[in-house]
Amino acid sequence: MIDTAAARARDKSSDCYAFLERQSYEITRSLVGFTALITPMPDTLSAAQWENLAARYDTIKEWQATTLELFAASLAGQADPVIAELFLSEIPPYLVETHRSVVLSLPVETPVFFRTDEAMLGKIVEVQSPGSLWGTYEQLQDYYQAHGFTLGPELSERWTHVLTAKLGKPPVIHHLFNIFWASESYFAQKARRFVRYYAYDKGVRPLDCNFVRAHHYLVLVDESLFTRRREAWSAGCLHYDVPPISIYQQKLQMCLPFWPVTRHFYSDAVRELFPYTCLVTPQGMVLEDGEEISISQFCALPRRRREYFLKYGGPDMSKNWGAMAVYNLAKLSQRACLDLLERVIGGPGYWVMQRACTQTCEVDYVQRDLSVARLRGHPKYSCFYGPGGLLGVLNMYETFYKVHGSAETVMTIATPSGVRSNHAGAAAGNGFAATPRDVVTH
Repeated sequence: MIDTAAARARDKSSDCYAFLERQSYEITRSLVGFTALITPMPDTLSAAQWENLAARYDTIKEWQATTLELFAASLAGQADPVIAELFLSEIPPYLVETHRSVVLSLPVETPVFFRTDEAMLGKIVEVQSPGSLWGTYEQLQDYYQAHGFTLGPELSERWTHVLTAKLGKPPVIHHLFNIFWASESYFAQKARRFVRYYAYDKGVRPLDCNFVRAHHYLVLVDESLFTRRREAWSAGCLHYDVPPISIYQQKLQMCLPFWPVTRHFYSDAVRELFPYTCLVTPQGMVLEDGEEISISQFCALPRRRREYFLKYGGPDMSKNWGAMAVYNLAKLSQRACLDLLERVIGGPGYWVMQRACTQTCEVDYVQRDLSVARLRGHPKYSCFYGPGGLLGVLNMYETFYKVHGSAETVMTIATPSGVRSNHAGAAAGNGFAATPRDVVTH
């Protein structure tokens, strides 16, 4: 006679999604946790790929610093008015004055931590605010390590180490959580092994914190303690993860290395970071080959020549959050493309066009019934950076070309080849093959 209770226990023990749910609850005491799909094992990047991602950190910082200089010059009235208009036109007047006061009188720095998103590894299509997906990486790393894969120090530990070196003192964190609470709470709870957090650790008051992070600059500027935090910031006692200014959450910053007005401020190495990105104006746009083209002429091009993504470039969070206000112009008819471009040009705000940078790949993943299937879809590589360089890479896969994160998104973490190993039989205990593999791209 079959022991059904034992069979159910075995099924439950080999259920990776039940494991992830328990894992999330044990850390956050919340029933809201990881909701996507996973791969049977971590992905592998070649040593050369990993080294290239690490080596470009200084170039990314160069791009961020140059953009900050242009922004500061615009606020000081020292930049070309066309540049200043690009930066400041969508910011309410009272916030322009706040930006001017902050940038011209306080020690504003480039972002401490950030995440790049890449449809093809090595070409950055967006740079994201701190916090989002760091907890997802942390939980997946915990999951794979619990099943026998040796992946090195956890992301929260590496994050703490570089942050402590940056501050020169033990970090005390105030994270103003937003819609990513479930994931980022996981990261925060793990980081609390090494640092203290306001609202979690006893005795920590908001103004005790020396490191503040949030998902949008307006959250920082509009919080009740901003005036008092400025005093600590000015004295060098407080640091912001991303400074409370608009530019680092605007997609406009990616067109600046290519825009004829600002191109000479940026190096060729900076331009190599991104797919070609241009500003869309009522007069039209400048394409990758230097051709100046009107909107109607662009829309009349064959679809293979319209392989660009249209993206809102400004600071309005109601427009630029997540995958909103992103359109694949090659998927539209001539009429639909013209209607869209005329509509966005006729409204407030600036928009950019970015050369489509896509690929397909095949990846194995675990279905909800725990069988392993193969998905052919589009990847997105998210690279996590902090002081000194690369901290980790998270891979996501979907059949839709806008890979953003859903219940049908396949997620995993990536490690450089030669670093990862697994203990014999450990991964097999979950019913999955334990043979390392590379992602097959086409």
